[in-house]
Amino acid sequence: MLPFGIPRSFAKQFSDNQEALKHSEKIFGLGLAYVVVDFFIFLPILGIIFYIATLILFILYWVEVVKFKNNFLVNTDNETASACCYTE
Repeated sequence: MLPFGIPRSFAKQFSDNQEALKHSEKIFGLGLAYVVVDFFIFLPILGIIFYIATLILFILYWVEVVKFKNNFLVNTDNETASACCYTE
């Protein structure tokens, strides 16, 4: 499942970097909260409140994933891009 797979793969990739592990745990927590709150969308009266909370958690989750990418994966992306792509 996506909310759990992305932080798990981040933690495996950066097992020696404590800051990255802490950030991946934060992403995992947001993903878990997203899934739990998403379960309650189908309640008749409170569904709209849970829908709004789910939307907010979804946005926060992806903002944190992008922050992680920008902070920890930027060097990996540049190396991969220079190694695999043709330049003229």
